Amino acid sequence: MTLDKILVGDDKIDFAKNVFPYIPNAEIEFVDNPEEVIAKAQSGEYNLIVTDLMYTPTGQEGFNVLEKL
Repeated sequence: MTLDKILVGDDKIDFAKNVFPYIPNAEIEFVDNPEEVIAKAQSGEYNLIVTDLMYTPTGQEGFNVLEKL
């Protein structure tokens, strides 16, 4: 069975871990900043990338992540 690798980016990692669903046979990695999401995503080792859109109350960092990927 294939192990899926999922990257989740959110500035509130504890919250993300609590609400992200259990996915059988998946390895889920959580990171807390958009720069790390971009760097890890560009490695090509993830099957799915989920990112927060606003890492700060006034920012749009998640949209920048989407543009760079």
